[in-house]
Parts: sequence; C-alpha cells; structure tokens
Amino acid sequence: MYKLRQAVIIVLVLLMLVGGLSLGLFNSQMVRFDYLAGQVELPLIALLVLAAVFTLLLAALASTIPYLRLRRRVSRLQKDLDRVQQKDAVATRLPANRQ
Repeated sequence: MYKLRQAVIIVLVLLMLVGGLSLGLFNSQMVRFDYLAGQVELPLIALLVLAAVFTLLLAALASTIPYLRLRRRVSRLQKDLDRVQQKDAVATRLPANRQ
C-alpha cells in the first residue's frame, strides 16, 4: 500500500512538473505590467506565477486568522475544563454527610 501511494505521488509531481514546463514554454512572451509605483516588462509566465503566489499567501492569511481564534478558544476551554476537574476531584474526596 505504501509503494502504491508513493508511486501515485511521484506520478502527480511529474504531471505537475510537465504542466508547469509547458505553461512556461507557451507563455514566454513579454508583457507590460502596470502597477501603482510604475511599470515593468516581464514574461507572461512570471506574472502568472506571481499572481498564483500572491493568491496562495492571501488564502493562507485568510485561513490562519480563524485558526488562531479557534486555538485560543480551545486553550481557554481546556483551562476551564481543568479547573472544573480539579473542583470535582476535591468534591469527591470530601466525606459524604450521613444522616
């Protein structure tokens, strides 16, 4: 099973590499990119890669913020649980009132 998984990963990586190379070969013409601070002339593939990297960074940032909030909430809830368990442990050690 491990060998099959490794083979599938290798095939997928090779397909992505071939796809990236063909994308680079077919998009090598120079294009002008205008931005706020000026302009630059780059190959189209470079602009495509920059756009993809920028999108990945924004997506990572957008998903990191809720993740950090949830980690903080879990930490708070864990502290509350520990406090309740300590109180419960003390309460179970106390002798019961028998009448």
